[in-house]
Amino acid sequence: MLNDAKKEPRGVLYKCEKCGQPLVERLQNGLWKFKYGRGRKRNPNTNTTQDWNSVFIYIHGSLKIRCFRIECGHWQVFNYFPKSNRQKAPASTVT
Repeated sequence: MLNDAKKEPRGVLYKCEKCGQPLVERLQNGLWKFKYGRGRKRNPNTNTTQDWNSVFIYIHGSLKIRCFRIECGHWQVFNYFPKSNRQKAPASTVT
């Protein structure tokens, strides 16, 4: 699963509340997926490209992340379990 990112189903992209740039992706199975690195960079002076593998981090649980844009730096918390409006069920009495 982790080695073959092309076959992985797309999730929901979460963006920074302040600047609107993408931060992490929430997959259908509940994992957070964070990608670091672009994979290809072109040098305009020599007209060559450099290729490298991007780093993918999969996180199970809640996540506190800071926007890595220099002009932003906003902290956000993404909860693993969404807020629920359910009330606690009363404890049943054993007789």
